[in-house]
Amino acid sequence: MLLEACRNVSRASAFGFLHLLPAGSQCVSDKDCSTRKFCLKPRDEKPFCATCRGPRRRCQRAAMCCPGTLCVNDVCTAAEEAAPGLETGMHDQDDADTQATTEHPIQENKPKRKPNVKKSQGSKGKSSILRQEGESCLRTFDCGPGLCCARHFWTKICKPVLLEGQVCSRRGRKDPAQAPEIFQRCDCGPGLACRSQAARNRQHARLRLCQKV
Repeated sequence: MLLEACRNVSRASAFGFLHLLPAGSQCVSDKDCSTRKFCLKPRDEKPFCATCRGPRRRCQRAAMCCPGTLCVNDVCTAAEEAAPGLETGMHDQDDADTQATTEHPIQENKPKRKPNVKKSQGSKGKSSILRQEGESCLRTFDCGPGLCCARHFWTKICKPVLLEGQVCSRRGRKDPAQAPEIFQRCDCGPGLACRSQAARNRQHARLRLCQKV
């Protein structure tokens, strides 16, 4: 019976029915995988459907990156952070990958993401789809309730608003000699303020926490 099951899988692969197999199963191309997944092809293993990769993760083509991100210089980058010149290079790279692997749906999916990026950049109201924690954003109103849009390395993502007792940063009073802040925190939540901690130790005295007003 085990031999017969293996033959059925081989037949499904030959006739292009791999999309009927469960998530994480074998695949031939990205079109065999469900949404937010791509066909990963390890050297020593059979290809299988893997979860898409977020910002600053390594990639080889656009289909490997999650929605809202592009594969630029072999790194998944937020679409709004990618320069027009980099997008052109990315399309050339994807076209080469498409010819090598005959994965045409990858090229067809790219134009569908572009209107979403432009709509997000030019929109003044709230987006119809709010971003979740860890997803890329442009402004705070792009994020869901209890989240804010803060810088994380060289991109911006939705982060949770700080609660009472959590370490905070007082914005607006940066030291000119200090390096640019690449890891920002959200502001304290309603009814809280970022204040210095009352401590005997000078090192701990510099620590700021969200405290009730």
